[in-house]
Amino acid sequence: MLLIKTLGYSGLLPFIYLTYALITGNSQQLDETSLLFSIYSCLILGFMSGVIWPVLYQQPSRNRLALWAVSFPVFSFLSFIWLSDYILLIQTGLFILLRIVEVAEGIDEAYPTGYASLRWQLTSIVSVCHLCVFFF
Repeated sequence: MLLIKTLGYSGLLPFIYLTYALITGNSQQLDETSLLFSIYSCLILGFMSGVIWPVLYQQPSRNRLALWAVSFPVFSFLSFIWLSDYILLIQTGLFILLRIVEVAEGIDEAYPTGYASLRWQLTSIVSVCHLCVFFF
């Protein structure tokens, strides 16, 4: 579990660094830094949605959950293309909604001990980074 926690927290580093660079203006190319943040966000949301796949086989509502899991990265990608001015708010909502679905559908119960707590921590920090970048 230590490696999983370490990798989870390490995945926050780009969010934190890019948030800092954008808020402080320490980046020479703010547009590119903002684009990197959005791309990384889409990538991580897709990864987190993919974490649900092994759990689907243990759930009675697997078809509905499969649609949910696929919907998050697809909506993220389409929002990135068509609603790019709002991508940070949309991504924040998608990360939070993914956690809500995991809890509401009982997916958390299938996760190993401590993983659900880690997911809440990671989702909280990622959401705060998104909101900081959007509002600052």
